[in-house]
Amino acid sequence: MKADERFPRVSSRFTILLMLAITVFLLSSEPARANTLTISIQSPSSVNAGTSGNGLDIFLTNFNGPAVSIAAFTFEISTSSAVVAFTGADTATQLNPYIFAGNSLFGPNITVANTGGILSASDIFGVPAAGVLLGAGATVGLGRLWFNVSSTATSQLVNLTFTGFPATGLSDEFGNNVAVATLTGGQVNIIATTTPEPSSLTLMLTAVPLFWGWRKLRPGR
Repeated sequence: MKADERFPRVSSRFTILLMLAITVFLLSSEPARANTLTISIQSPSSVNAGTSGNGLDIFLTNFNGPAVSIAAFTFEISTSSAVVAFTGADTATQLNPYIFAGNSLFGPNITVANTGGILSASDIFGVPAAGVLLGAGATVGLGRLWFNVSSTATSQLVNLTFTGFPATGLSDEFGNNVAVATLTGGQVNIIATTTPEPSSLTLMLTAVPLFWGWRKLRPGR
């Protein structure tokens, strides 16, 4: 199955309404106590032009603050170049366990909206009035981001950037905003595909028979 076939372009109305509810919570609620939470993206990543099904993990880390309860999240990420096209986001994180593993309300597909250049995703802990406790030093995954790279892409660094609050944010089981200290974007290193030029030896071996053929066909003097 192709990567983009896993993610329907239009989310269900129910999903969209739930996601809007999360945004309202994040906008209207009071911030929870200060912490050192960081949302970041796996980086750097080197991929070849013309490839599909490339993936990167989104991380949530509590570096050294107090333990905090997370019951919902949302993130929006954009690419600096059209050669990188997002295809979706899901719960299949690879480097760290998914934050709501076994209790995801929306998973495995957590994509809310996707234009190719801007993608938003969100999820809610599946147990009402509860959340996941993230202790000091802990890192979890907020999702796996999938993307394709154009076959005509030149070698370049493409920046992936998070949109700030409230497009990217966290809330606890009471709907209170959990402040995020830092949003750290990432980069994708695009490696252009090139057609190898024929070597000098190949050119010489090709030219020799042509030369002798020309000699035989050449009329004698």
